[in-house]
Amino acid sequence: MMMNFEKEIDYFLNLVEHNIKNAKTTKKSKTKAIFFNLNLKLDGEEIAVYNMGKKYAYTLYTKEIQDFNFKRVNKSYVLYVIERLTLYANNKIKLDEILPKEDKPTKNVRELLKQKNNISEQLRLLRRYSTDLEVHEYIDSIYIQRCTTKYIQYLIDRYYFNIKGLKTPKRSLLERTYKTILE
Repeated sequence: MMMNFEKEIDYFLNLVEHNIKNAKTTKKSKTKAIFFNLNLKLDGEEIAVYNMGKKYAYTLYTKEIQDFNFKRVNKSYVLYVIERLTLYANNKIKLDEILPKEDKPTKNVRELLKQKNNISEQLRLLRRYSTDLEVHEYIDSIYIQRCTTKYIQYLIDRYYFNIKGLKTPKRSLLERTYKTILE
């Protein structure tokens, strides 16, 4: 069940991304295109997902997602997407604002990142400039990206937000093989 739940979440994220791409190109109702094979309660606590490939449906609950310990999927990204879908369903945001943009850092942030060659040192340096809105937006965008691993989130919590007493998660093979830096 644990691996199935993670696969279901992954299918949900892929479906949302696919539906948003289709909604941007369609001339018909964009809301119908976004919620194709999805049924969202307006409070965002429950989402019914229809898997047409396997011909079955399942329900995702926000509480289950918060409590589940994911191995491959970024939990904060999933919760962010659900929150944004809820806001879109309630007509509070536009279509382009649903998925987070993978922005490159601004010129000021890039100059700060080039000063250090280690991610922990980079995050400490960014913490010194945390009152700068560009720095804060950059850290927030990294934290919720789909490809952000638990280890990177741990480093951000530890060195940028200065949270002590955290348990270090396992690093992936790429993180152990190559030095991790922000760009």
